[in-house]
Amino acid sequence: AAVVSPSPALLVSFPSGTLSGQTLTFNSPASLGLFNGSTSITSGSLTLNVTNFQQVGSAVTGTLSINSTSGSITGSSTYQP
Repeated sequence: AAVVSPSPALLVSFPSGTLSGQTLTFNSPASLGLFNGSTSITSGSLTLNVTNFQQVGSAVTGTLSINSTSGSITGSSTYQP
């Protein structure tokens, strides 16, 4: 999974995750990431919850937490196609 945001500048990838029920959890970001000019992502997590897994029009709710040597960012979002 990858997270990209223009403001604040954030680019981080999660090479693998786990699926449990309708929840995808990523807890190990790649060691090379970018947050506000920093290339040292120290830890992070990304969780995606799907309301009706494998159904057209399913809502996806996500939470994100990233820590780096220049600061941290947290956020959440919901996508409903």
